[in-house]
Amino acid sequence: MIKRTVLDGAAVLGVALVLSACTGAKDVTEDTSDSGVDTADTGEDTDSGIDTADTGETPVGDAVLLGRVTDAAGAAIEGASVTLDSGDTTQTDANGGFRVENLGTGADEEIVRAIATFSKDGFMGTTRIFDNLDATERTWRVSMIPRAAGQTFDTAAVDDVRLELGVDGGLTISPGTLVDEDGAAATGQATAYLTMINVDDDTALRAAPGDFSAKLDDGSEGFLDSWGMAELLILGADGRELQLAAGTTAEVEMPIVFPRIGREPNPGELIGFFWFDEATGQWMQDGEATNGNNGMFIGEIDRFDHWNSDKVMETTCVSAHVEDAAGLAQENLQVVAMGIDYTNYTDHFTDASGDAYMLVRRDSTLSFTVLDASGAELATMTASTPNTIGDCQSLLDAGQLSEVAFFTL
Repeated sequence: MIKRTVLDGAAVLGVALVLSACTGAKDVTEDTSDSGVDTADTGEDTDSGIDTADTGETPVGDAVLLGRVTDAAGAAIEGASVTLDSGDTTQTDANGGFRVENLGTGADEEIVRAIATFSKDGFMGTTRIFDNLDATERTWRVSMIPRAAGQTFDTAAVDDVRLELGVDGGLTISPGTLVDEDGAAATGQATAYLTMINVDDDTALRAAPGDFSAKLDDGSEGFLDSWGMAELLILGADGRELQLAAGTTAEVEMPIVFPRIGREPNPGELIGFFWFDEATGQWMQDGEATNGNNGMFIGEIDRFDHWNSDKVMETTCVSAHVEDAAGLAQENLQVVAMGIDYTNYTDHFTDASGDAYMLVRRDSTLSFTVLDASGAELATMTASTPNTIGDCQSLLDAGQLSEVAFFTL
């Protein structure tokens, strides 16, 4: 008999077979039938086998996060800072590797999720979401791209300051709208680093923050298909970040990126404008931008951050299977699904049955790639997704979850 446990739109098949990550949200099922505290003289909890009487501390978990950070050429990035939402911090080594142990609480049924922010001088910052962490030593692949060259300007300028963003794009800042981290009016010279993320390039897209999950203005959630993305960072003369004063805005002209097949928006067409929230790992909608019929989406922003001009996509769930020449399932291999006729990507590890499950855009074409622990490509193929709308759990229950990629290594 197959055991099925609902997990945020995914499923757990079998006793320990995780149907990986459709939404990435953390789900912990608590057993309230026992308090977890043994008041007997021994101080031992006979259910958990963990002695909590001596220290009173919550036991640490055994989940581990391993990864390797590389640049656009695939070279290791040493000395990148890695900061988790748990408060754990580390740095990448000479091989670009990092390791964080003892994540979670140690509960047997807990699904451990981590949000990690990566930073290094000269590189655009990024944030990655890691789902379904446990004691298994899987190596996640993380990409970072160079930050754009700095543009210096005087914060005391009496006229609008227009800064370049990518090719022909721009950020326009009005006089007197910049403040420092303490809320005081900015003074002296400032330097703007405005980095376009070329969403038509696989490496740059992998360096984008988050997993393309978003919260919309109406409170609903969805996954995004990007038409342009950038990091907007401004530093004061003391090296600290500057922001827009409360109640003020700046204008962004975001160059429109036409994905590989191309989809031209109509003049005046609106598109959602989103900023990235590092705390939640989601893109948060903040109004809309307008196609100015000049290759730009034009919108007002109220903060400097990562910004994204996006459309919400209709999703389906598919699986990719990996086995060796003898037909044996290959577990813990990273599978990347990259949109070809839309701009989004997702990556998950194969489970004990050699399957990786992914939430992707329906009725689309994707490139699937299998990677080894070092991030080297083992195999790749192109596949189409079904014209079926749903999350992983609903499609599984309906018997409509399709296997679209099959790899024999």
